[in-house]
Amino acid sequence: DIFKISDKPLCMVSPSMDHGVDLAYDQARFNIIAKVGFPDLGDEQIKRRAESDWWYAYATACWIVQASGRTCRAADDWAVGYILDANFVWFLKQNRDLFPKWFLDSVIVHSN
Repeated sequence: DIFKISDKPLCMVSPSMDHGVDLAYDQARFNIIAKVGFPDLGDEQIKRRAESDWWYAYATACWIVQASGRTCRAADDWAVGYILDANFVWFLKQNRDLFPKWFLDSVIVHSN
């Protein structure tokens, strides 16, 4: 809430931007994801669920879409998102079918 009401040019940094954050319109115009949020295989329940390759990939795709969408909350809203983790390009190529069309239409991949 402090971030939202401040009149200063702030940058929010958080390890968990995939849920509970609503930064619509001018509250945020960019989003940087440093690392793709693959589910933690150290958690026994997740480890059991991950035995289904589909579930693990689907949970990761949902995380990416959710985290990317924190700064673009409506059809007439806009924001620029950056995903710095090279694993994203690999994951996207392997799992395009798990992403919504509107998300895929907005992705531009820049690689070396």
